[in-house]
Amino acid sequence: MTASLGMEFCQNKPFVFVKEGELPLQLVLSKIVPKEWTYITPDDNPKTISYKSVADDKDTSCPFALEKSPSSERKPYCIFKIVQGNESVELSMRF
Repeated sequence: MTASLGMEFCQNKPFVFVKEGELPLQLVLSKIVPKEWTYITPDDNPKTISYKSVADDKDTSCPFALEKSPSSERKPYCIFKIVQGNESVELSMRF
């Protein structure tokens, strides 16, 4: 997973990609801080990355569109989960 446009991951956590069952990965946006920022495409949550894309080690993106509030002075971040079947890991990213 990569960050771009001045974004940085707050943690690096291992996540085992399970080939058995060929289940896709899902990226679930959980929280945005500060609350003045809005997630402008909520129907796209969760995002799904096909099993084939991950197994083939392709660079696949699943963008979330966020809109900044003009009055916000805090450095924003979002919390999201990566899920495959019953396994998940929670990550956060600063902008």
